[in-house]
Amino acid sequence: MFLMANSMDDSSTIEETKVNSEFEEVLEVFNEMREKAQRLAISNNKLRRNLKLHITKLASRQSELNNLRQENEKLVSSYKAIGSVRASTSLNMDDYKF
Repeated sequence: MFLMANSMDDSSTIEETKVNSEFEEVLEVFNEMREKAQRLAISNNKLRRNLKLHITKLASRQSELNNLRQENEKLVSSYKAIGSVRASTSLNMDDYKF
């Protein structure tokens, strides 16, 4: 009888050791995943800040581009107006010969 009780104790100890070993492995994997998730969260936050910065810069550049387009249109209109005035008041150099 003693022998039988001893073998039951041995098998339960082996099972406990297996369970403890498996738990430690799962806990280790969980901790690794948690650390990786934390690193990814930090990286994600940095990328979001960079994205917001680039969106702001893009909006600024778009506004600057629109202003330059308007200025260009005004200059083209002014140039055309000056060109038409010159054409209508073109001078003949022969009129100024002495």
